[in-house]
Amino acid sequence: MQIVRLLILILALFLAGCGTIKRKTVEELTPPGVYKTEMFLEDVKEYNLTNESFYINKADVQASLNGFNQNLVISMKYKKPDSAMFIVKAKIGIEVARALITNDTVIINDRLNKRLIISGAEYFRRKYGLEPRLICMMFGDFLVKPDLIENEINCNKNLYQIDFLKDRNLYLMKFDCISKKLREASIENITGGKKIEFKFEEFVENNKKKYPELSTIFVSAEEIILKISIDKIDTDWNGNIDFVANKGYRRKILK
Repeated sequence: MQIVRLLILILALFLAGCGTIKRKTVEELTPPGVYKTEMFLEDVKEYNLTNESFYINKADVQASLNGFNQNLVISMKYKKPDSAMFIVKAKIGIEVARALITNDTVIINDRLNKRLIISGAEYFRRKYGLEPRLICMMFGDFLVKPDLIENEINCNKNLYQIDFLKDRNLYLMKFDCISKKLREASIENITGGKKIEFKFEEFVENNKKKYPELSTIFVSAEEIILKISIDKIDTDWNGNIDFVANKGYRRKILK
């Protein structure tokens, strides 16, 4: 059961990618100084991967659940504005699960137990304390706009931090001022106490999109740690998502 729970969580959370990249190190750029806050955050949004459709060919995942470790390989197709299909395979290449996630629905083919698992956005909010669309934060996408208090931010130390309350969630975000991507982020539900933390490293650039090459995610409610190592992505992908539920599988509705 542990590996099934682990795979379901990965499918529900995972979006990450990398490919033919152009690296920019900190030494190659001049650190910025003072920015207008609204202008800075708009620049951050310009680099979101989810501004367009894309296809993640491969990402390696090291996953840990209460000390139980598992190495997996994940591929994923993202169709703008909010549809994503994931395929999870064991290291030896056998597919163990695939999932379709939209802004209001999660459908998972659990091949290990021959089950079709279906849930809506409300279950996702209750279980993990966030909207399904916010899973895209795991590769540095900035998706929750705060109510601005400060008109200017100081990026002289190459780090800008904001924290704010929205929709019963407490957000804390640390931005890298050079890459204009999230370096760290956390979402904590103030009513349920559930918390998800993200850490991003090795920012890369591909077709005017920026994302971290390495992401670490910690889910406090499940004591799960995911380390996602990026391998390949097609940022010009224009295909379709074809998700076919397996016939004969037992249905499980999560409410």
